[in-house]
Amino acid sequence: SMGATRARLVPDPERGPWVTRIYEWRAIEKLSGLTIARRFTRAGAPSPDGKGWSPGTVASILKNPKYTGRVVLGRTRNTGSSTRPGERKIRAVPRAYWTWAADANRHPALVDMALWERAQTIGTERGNVRDTETQTPASKGRTVYPLRARVHCNQCQRRMHGITRPGRTPASHKNVYYVCPHDPGNPRHAQAHPDHGRVSVKDEIIAAALSRFADQYLLGHDRAAMLEVALPAGQAEEAERRERKAEQLRARLDRIKTAQKGLMLQSEQLGDDTSPAANAYRDRIREQFTERFNEYAAVEAELDALTSGPAPVINDPTLLDELPYAPGLLAEAPTALRETLYAAFDIHCLYRHNAGQATIWATLTDTTPNIINALATDPRTDDITPASSYADLRDAAITTAGAHKAPGPGTGARRARPWARLRPGACGCRAAARAGPASGRRPA
Repeated sequence: SMGATRARLVPDPERGPWVTRIYEWRAIEKLSGLTIARRFTRAGAPSPDGKGWSPGTVASILKNPKYTGRVVLGRTRNTGSSTRPGERKIRAVPRAYWTWAADANRHPALVDMALWERAQTIGTERGNVRDTETQTPASKGRTVYPLRARVHCNQCQRRMHGITRPGRTPASHKNVYYVCPHDPGNPRHAQAHPDHGRVSVKDEIIAAALSRFADQYLLGHDRAAMLEVALPAGQAEEAERRERKAEQLRARLDRIKTAQKGLMLQSEQLGDDTSPAANAYRDRIREQFTERFNEYAAVEAELDALTSGPAPVINDPTLLDELPYAPGLLAEAPTALRETLYAAFDIHCLYRHNAGQATIWATLTDTTPNIINALATDPRTDDITPASSYADLRDAAITTAGAHKAPGPGTGARRARPWARLRPGACGCRAAARAGPASGRRPA
């Protein structure tokens, strides 16, 4: 029968922990498949086919739900013969039409459902952003924008890109700005956001706000007190998000039930008519009913996983204790090192041009403290160039954290979102003074 146990899967003691690490890197650190493949190659991780790691290998693992312990049928379908001899055309089936086997057929999981679900959404969030540790030959000679793809415009939610403009005098240094791609002169842009003008922010201004944020919430001596205030808000937001998701799934189940009742009514209206047209109509109704049945089972399984399982641990205060006390680290760091630190903390900013404010997010994982400690004590920190690679430091931190450790979804993740007034020289991230006019000045 459907979902009957024929061969039960068991974790591979050698390869299983690496699969768990793939999901953690993807869901928590938001890394690309290329970066994950390169990390595994450097670490000597065994590949599934023994031919080495590639982005395609990582992608195939990330989209396979069998690592959650669930048996899923109907993920692909055969569409006929291929142009290649002896092969068939295989097409992916939308998730709504997958068939999830009964819980009695579960096998030991390498990741839980929440972490798997989170990994499926990272591609949309990342876009075409290149990871900091993935350098190309062309990028080594270009201007380094430490906050590349990390600053978003609040009005249109688009990523702000970096540009460089010369100073007022030939001897002065170049000025770096982050500019929203919105163009008021573009009819499509103007129609989407009529009140959106040109928006830019100077790198040194937003870098100063980030430095104050790091000194107060990440590397300063008062960070524990700050975290006690932030934790309840983060837990409440996660609970609210899960409840909204559950309500959406319940509404979807109701719509599927309504569609099934409609199909059954249509079938009853045919009565005893056995004409070829009526039989063809019955077959079509049967196909649609089967699709709705499979969709209902998939949505119901997703709802059960969301409501019956424990809420994911999104805050681990002990990680903060593992970070060094290093106030002023970001303020004194050169440009390339700032880029590495922003990546280590997964810094993101939402810039509000009209208010001169920015909302700042920082995320800690189980590898972050080791990376920061390695950077703080590494002798190259005093003389870093954009072409320098910190891949070995990152790998060392991963090894220290335990490559074979398999924490739950988001375990060790901690996110803070304080307001930051973008004013050079301000004391704290919650300064009440309004930003100066330079914070939103358009670059010359």
